[in-house]
Parts: sequence; C-alpha cells; structure tokens
Amino acid sequence: MTTIYLMRHGQTAMNRDRLTQGRSDCSLNEEGRCQAVETGERLRELGIRFDRVCSSPLRRARETAVLVSGVDEGDILLEPDIVEMDFGPYEGHPIDGMPPEVFAFFLDPEHVPAPEGLETLDQLRLRTGCFLKRLRSWDPGGTLLVVAHGVVIPVIMNQLPGGESGSAWKRPLKNCDVYRIILHSGRFSEPEKV
Repeated sequence: MTTIYLMRHGQTAMNRDRLTQGRSDCSLNEEGRCQAVETGERLRELGIRFDRVCSSPLRRARETAVLVSGVDEGDILLEPDIVEMDFGPYEGHPIDGMPPEVFAFFLDPEHVPAPEGLETLDQLRLRTGCFLKRLRSWDPGGTLLVVAHGVVIPVIMNQLPGGESGSAWKRPLKNCDVYRIILHSGRFSEPEKV
C-alpha cells in the first residue's frame, strides 16, 4: 500500500500577479517559500514523513518538494508527465484579460476546443493518465509526496474515484494545497484534502 500526498507548488511572482505561467520555469517567491516550509511543518506535526518524493521538473515544483520534504533535490524523482499545462501563445498573459475563446475553453473543456497553441484536455488526460498508470504498476509502498501544478492536479484527480466527468477544473487549488490518495492492490482511493 502506498499513501500518496498530491500537492500544488508554493506561490510564484506570476501566481501573485495573476499571470498564466504554464511551462515558464520560475522560482518560488518569498511567500511561496514560506507556504512550503509551513506546509512541511504542518505535515510533520501530523506525523507524515516521506519515503519518496516525485515532482514536476519545473523549478517551482522542485523547490516546493525540497522545502516540504527536506530531501536533497538530487533525490527527487522528476516526472515530465505532471509538468504544467502548455499555454502556448497565452503564456505569461493576465488571467483576467484572456481572450473569450480561452475563457470558454476553461469553463467547458469537454465541449469547447482548446484555442490553437494551447494544450488540449485530451492531451492533459493522456499524459497524466500515463503517470497514474506508472504509479499503479510501481506501487512502491510507504509514503510518496508528488508536487505538481494547479491545472494538472485537478485533471489527475478527475481520473480517480469520485472524479467528475465534465468538470476538469471545478476544484481550484490554492498554492500548497495537499490531497491524500491511497494506492492499494492497483486501486486508487478518492482524494481527501489534508
């Protein structure tokens, strides 16, 4: 049995300024570092220690993983399939000033096609589904921290028990939100907020 803690990274300057950051490889800001340290302390107070740590390859996720778990960065398993969504030409744009076709896609990604250059929901599901399949076959036992991103994590959780079809981003995540998932005998539990 593996207990998985799925976590969004801490705040970056682009988060603070409400810009899409997707594949931009930015660091945590001071607030984000504080969030990660405080989350790590809270998890330790709950008696949670990590046997393994997995992260998106982007710097903000790796930094969060180190600050939360206390492991050396070189000991983190980097997982390309949980990198953030590719916003293409919309990368770095103000979230509140997105073109209507981008808003329409995010409101109803099941029925509204992704604007050109933006990663599609099917592409996100495919790569995050590959990650879940690898986890299922690996099932290392113990406790695993997985640090990823605010668009990717809800897509992962919607593929688990309790996930709702047609609501890819219904469950918005704050920086450093954590969900617990149990993997036992090849089956995932429903995510539970920690």
